[in-house]
Amino acid sequence: MRPITLILGGLLLFAAACTGSRSDRSETRSRGSSSLQAARQDPARLVNEYVERDANGQRLSPGVAWFDSVVGWREEPGYDTYTVIAGYQTFPSQVVGDTASVKVQFNVLGWVKTGTYFTATPTVQSVTFVLVRRPNGWVITSPQMNQHVLAQVALRDSSLSGPGRRVLDSLAKATRRD
Repeated sequence: MRPITLILGGLLLFAAACTGSRSDRSETRSRGSSSLQAARQDPARLVNEYVERDANGQRLSPGVAWFDSVVGWREEPGYDTYTVIAGYQTFPSQVVGDTASVKVQFNVLGWVKTGTYFTATPTVQSVTFVLVRRPNGWVITSPQMNQHVLAQVALRDSSLSGPGRRVLDSLAKATRRD
């Protein structure tokens, strides 16, 4: 066997292990978007909607008003890379006074650099979102991190090329469940 075949095979096994069952994924990502006001009343709901919109590629375009309205920083940095994920899971919020935290676990497949190169780096990444309660509801204050985009969304980027595109396509197919 060639080394690239072994590496690709290992990545496919990792990706399949990270995806969980169909019922796991349907429980961890809400199917419909909630209204902004309703989401801002519940920290876990707000983080889930933030992550869902991010996973669907909405943060890849700068200046999306929805994101600007739910974070505590003025502007998003210009990222040269974004993280490609197979999926994610949000956990219940922990609220103490006017501060809340919500843990999100991402099944990372790798990252895309400047929209053209994919590097496979499969791992599980845990991130804790911190929120504060303001008069109009909860606001995310950290972390300020790069985009975390589903593999299927990253593949729609026609500038992704070469072997990286083929590896990402293989990983994306391995993570889909019919």
